[in-house]
Amino acid sequence: MTIETLGPIRSLPLTYHVEVLKPDQVRRIREGALQILQRTGIATNSGKLLELMAEHGQDVDFANRRIRFAPHFVEEKRALAPRHFTLAGRRPERDLAIDGAHGYLSPDGCAPQVIDLETGLRRSSTKADLGQITRLADALPEIGFLWRSVSA
Repeated sequence: MTIETLGPIRSLPLTYHVEVLKPDQVRRIREGALQILQRTGIATNSGKLLELMAEHGQDVDFANRRIRFAPHFVEEKRALAPRHFTLAGRRPERDLAIDGAHGYLSPDGCAPQVIDLETGLRRSSTKADLGQITRLADALPEIGFLWRSVSA
C-alpha cells in the first residue's frame, strides 16, 4: 500500500472527558508557573532572544543570559496561542485536526532503553530500533502521526 492508496487519517472520537485536575488546581499551577517565570526565568544562549525580550520590557540579565518574565506579559502572549490548529501532512487529506474533538494514535516516549525482542533483556535503544519502530508505525493504518519513540 502506498501513500497514494491511503485515504484520510481517521481520528478517534474523543467522547470521554477526564477531569484530571480541579479548576482550583489548574489555577494554582498557572500561578506557580508565572511565579517561577518571574523569579527564576529562563536561561538562554540566544543573544537575539535576550535583546528581543529586553525590547519587550522583560527583565533581562545579559551577563548571566537569563530572562525573567512579567506575569502579564506571559498571559498576554499565552492568549495569542491558537486553541485549535492543524498538523499539516504532505497531502491535505492527511492533515490532522488538533481541536479537542479528535484523537490520534502515535508511537511515543523517546525511551532511552528498550526490551530486546531477541533476548528479552533491557538495553540502550539504537538507531536500528528507531528505524524498526518507524517502519512498523508507517505500516499501521491506525497510526496518525509519528513521534520519535526512542532516543537512540
